[in-house]
Amino acid sequence: GANRREIGHGNLAEKSLLSVMPSVQEFPFVVRMTAEVLSSNGSSSMASVCGATLALLDAGVPIRAPVAGISVGLAAEDDVAEPDDYSLLLDITGNEDHYGQMDLKVAGTHHGVTSLQLDVKRPLGIPLHLLEESLDLARIGRLRVLDEMYTQHGLLVRPDPKDSAPRVEAIAFDPRRKRDLVGPGGVVLRQLEDRYGISLDLSQEGRCVLHGDDRDLVREARDAVLEMVAEVEPGGVYEGTVMAVKDYGALVELLRNKQGILHVSEIFLPEEIRGHPRGTEKLLKGRLRVGKKIKVECVEVDEVRGDIRLRLPKAPKAPDAGGLQQIELPTAKEWPWLTAAKEDGKFEEDGGGDGSGRSGSISRRRSPSRGGSRRGRRVGSRGGRPSRMKK
Repeated sequence: GANRREIGHGNLAEKSLLSVMPSVQEFPFVVRMTAEVLSSNGSSSMASVCGATLALLDAGVPIRAPVAGISVGLAAEDDVAEPDDYSLLLDITGNEDHYGQMDLKVAGTHHGVTSLQLDVKRPLGIPLHLLEESLDLARIGRLRVLDEMYTQHGLLVRPDPKDSAPRVEAIAFDPRRKRDLVGPGGVVLRQLEDRYGISLDLSQEGRCVLHGDDRDLVREARDAVLEMVAEVEPGGVYEGTVMAVKDYGALVELLRNKQGILHVSEIFLPEEIRGHPRGTEKLLKGRLRVGKKIKVECVEVDEVRGDIRLRLPKAPKAPDAGGLQQIELPTAKEWPWLTAAKEDGKFEEDGGGDGSGRSGSISRRRSPSRGGSRRGRRVGSRGGRPSRMKK
């Protein structure tokens, strides 16, 4: 089984992602993430957070924002409470973790931190100003990782789960209509499950969840449940059947023999209606016929007379060529961590390397206002082309 370290790292990665996961009402699936780390020379928990973000997007889970994580270490004197000379290490390796005096893991989105864990190995503790600088360095590293994830992957989320995922549909209804769905002795419920090959869960609060492997059968079962328990509400989109075509519009049958009126003005423009030589009814019969299935949206329900006014729903926005939706990232003003620094000349690209796995560094010297002659050095992350900060 899993050891204590694996369980702890898994809990940290889980907390990093929980705050961006959709609610049960938005995404009625049980999500299980498994990170198999075969080899590592860095923070496996923060790598699991980044990998889990990409996996969730690829699986079609509508997370609120992408999450990334990174670790920060410390090298300083052991016997001094306020060390004069120290180094903050970004994305520490195994040796830096073993011999270092701090392991700070920070995960979050481009808006803020979602989880944080601090392992202190220094007998005299960590001064507050070092924690402030560590969090600042972790933010720079986290946003750099998110920027790289966006560059390499695009941070695209599928509009629907993959075909290999089970199909789930959730329906909210009036709890008083539950008896109509269950039937005498549960006969109606069993008939639905046998006919469509689904499992159906009901709650006392009026929530029905349908599970199945076939997408089309689950949708048909959803429509059948809606016909039994749902009410026609303004703003709802329903599939109806054209029952009659009149000169003023069409009569459309909705749930449980309810009929609504789709007025001719909701289908054609005024000039089309006035200019048709054969009259309004002929114009409508050219578009609609009795028995045709159409999608309609409820505009208004008259509570006194029971009349239902309908219209054709607006066409959805077409997806891009890949069938994926783009997650909006912050603008340069909202994400100035790298752009502004380059424009001000504080960062310069450094492509050099020393063969140790690091290709550069970010160095920083403490300002005089932060305490005399103390100085600190930030060592940048591995890979890519890190930058060097000059003060």
